[in-house]
Amino acid sequence: MNKIKLTCLFFMVTSFFAFADTKGTPPDGQNFPHIKTFGFNYVRFQDNNANLDSLIWAATHHDWIVGTKGRWPAAGVDYLDALTYNTIKDTNPDAKIMSYLPYHSISPTTMTWLENWATNNAYNPEDIYYHYDIDTQIRILNSELRSIGGNPSVPIVGVVNIEQSNPAIVELIQRHDLPAGAKLIMTSLDASTHPIDGATYTVLPIQGQRYRYYLYTDDATPQAVDGTGFPVFTGDWTYTTADNGYITVPGFPNGWAPTKFDSRLRVRWNHGWLGINPSSQVFREAYQALSLHVITLEGTTNVFAEGLFLDTFEGIIDNAHWTSSLENTVELGNVGDTEAVYAQARADLVSSKNALDAFLKQATGNTTFRLHPNSADANYIYNNYSSLYNEEYRSDFMDLSIEFLVTTTTNSSRISRLQDIYDDIESGREFFIRSQTNFGTATEIPFGFQQLILATHYLVNHENVHFMYHYGNAGNYGGSPYGNLQPTHWHPNMEVNIGQPVARSAVDYWGATNTNRFFIFVQGADYTILAREYTNALVLSKFAQTGGWANIGNNSTVHQLDNTYYRLNANNTTGEGVTSVTLGNSEGMILMKAEISFTDLIFANGFE
Repeated sequence: MNKIKLTCLFFMVTSFFAFADTKGTPPDGQNFPHIKTFGFNYVRFQDNNANLDSLIWAATHHDWIVGTKGRWPAAGVDYLDALTYNTIKDTNPDAKIMSYLPYHSISPTTMTWLENWATNNAYNPEDIYYHYDIDTQIRILNSELRSIGGNPSVPIVGVVNIEQSNPAIVELIQRHDLPAGAKLIMTSLDASTHPIDGATYTVLPIQGQRYRYYLYTDDATPQAVDGTGFPVFTGDWTYTTADNGYITVPGFPNGWAPTKFDSRLRVRWNHGWLGINPSSQVFREAYQALSLHVITLEGTTNVFAEGLFLDTFEGIIDNAHWTSSLENTVELGNVGDTEAVYAQARADLVSSKNALDAFLKQATGNTTFRLHPNSADANYIYNNYSSLYNEEYRSDFMDLSIEFLVTTTTNSSRISRLQDIYDDIESGREFFIRSQTNFGTATEIPFGFQQLILATHYLVNHENVHFMYHYGNAGNYGGSPYGNLQPTHWHPNMEVNIGQPVARSAVDYWGATNTNRFFIFVQGADYTILAREYTNALVLSKFAQTGGWANIGNNSTVHQLDNTYYRLNANNTTGEGVTSVTLGNSEGMILMKAEISFTDLIFANGFE
């Protein structure tokens, strides 16, 4: 083969992530013989959209495609559009689609959809929510921020309009959807004078108007502020909540709130207070209708997605982290002490999930329909929310998603979670697992850490698990650049067939012999290297007592191998044979048992 032809073939190979195993055998469909995959492909597609090429790529690489977006409708609620569905199914009929829908952290547009459904079906929309019985102080996540990027000289611009009305009306950005009783400090940024400059006021949301609030005085019995005499609004303004991000939600009927709406434990999109009431029949029926809406193919009544991904499902049961004080609500106030209140919330949450599961199976006629709650971090499953996921209600959550298997703070404490996960896998629980690092962009993640993520996935690889390699943070859901899923949702090393787990006579991590599970490769005073052997490879992951982004690669140690191996490179080739390896903290390595060259890649993909 001459140099020109070889060069052309090289570019053809590298342009589409060529697959190769040590024998040069291509995969059977998109389900690689050594690993099952899914994609959290949070991208919106529309007619004549160049991003369709990325969707076609996803359909050829994943068994499940999760969170794929349709065209953004006026109501702000996604649905399964025909272009997306047909592009996936025409490309790969075996690829399954799982629609995405948040559960407790409902977006304002979703709230509007649920409330409209309730009204249209002769229900009271307020029955969707919890409501405070007494005045209750809660914290709004991130609302204590007083500047952009931590720079006090660049405050957040928050007030975009002040209306000359009685009562005075302010229109806010950045921190909208505040509950009644929120106390705000508003300050002019351009040295203009205004009666409200630097003062603290209480705001009252205007029902049905998302960004606009009535302005009240800040005292024991707030009074409406007359704004008819205010000067004409000019310049930029900033605002923040008083009391370092804490606000007082007025109780009903004991507080000053004039309506039940004002005392609502208001839901806020990904911002930490949880107001939906899972025990409410109105909420359940409204959410069931919404769920059916987002999984139904547009223009049909009998074509559906194969699953529904419920994001941040468990947050409502956390009585410490979000300080929502459910014990102060009308709906739960008479249950008992705080422990009893949150036990009831957990029971209601599970019951609502089971009701939704049964409803969707019946509505779709698909008995294998997957309702897949996202429990985020593995610690939530086995620590924070163990009473929900692993004790009384474990059998109700056999399908789960883990958002953070490997994080930038990975250390030795993570190993016990890997053991828990593998025990669950072997007992029949089916996981979707990804390792969202939540730090940096794809180009900032060292290759050794990339290998740690992949190797750790391979430590718990099993027929009951689907994996996703996720560069960066949640901002990369849509790909980087936006719509290009390959750099952020996939690692080309996943295409190299490492084979199947190999049974060993030596003890595994559990202390058992003759298993194919992961084992301790070597252990030092402040680190543990886990390994698992496959027919074509040995995978290694080094967990240190000190984790964190700045610690990656530190404290390198050298270790002898039992044979000659070939380290897998980023471009799916291998380096020279080695009989020892060097690993730093939070670094991993995939060691192939046979060499892979560019020639193998070329001929594995049918080039001659």
